[in-house]
Amino acid sequence: MARQQQTTRLTPLRPISRQTTFQKLRSLACFPEVHDLLVLGWNVSAVADVIRHQHGEYRHVQRRSLVEILRRYRNSLSDDVQLKLDQASVAGAISS
Repeated sequence: MARQQQTTRLTPLRPISRQTTFQKLRSLACFPEVHDLLVLGWNVSAVADVIRHQHGEYRHVQRRSLVEILRRYRNSLSDDVQLKLDQASVAGAISS
């Protein structure tokens, strides 16, 4: 008897657009400040506190979820921004 080969069908993955990936985060009124703080090398926990306490936004999720969203957003930034983050962390370590 002929043995039937099983074919696995891969579903095509839809490319993730940077415009829709962090849509809720980008819709915050304080997003430009949040972006700048992350680029300046602020800790994501401190930025989460700024969003929640100073601006009163993004309170519909737990703090640790917001921290993880901010961490993923910071890691998704372009290489140029990552270079600035690395330089800021080195400068902070030198001044300590």
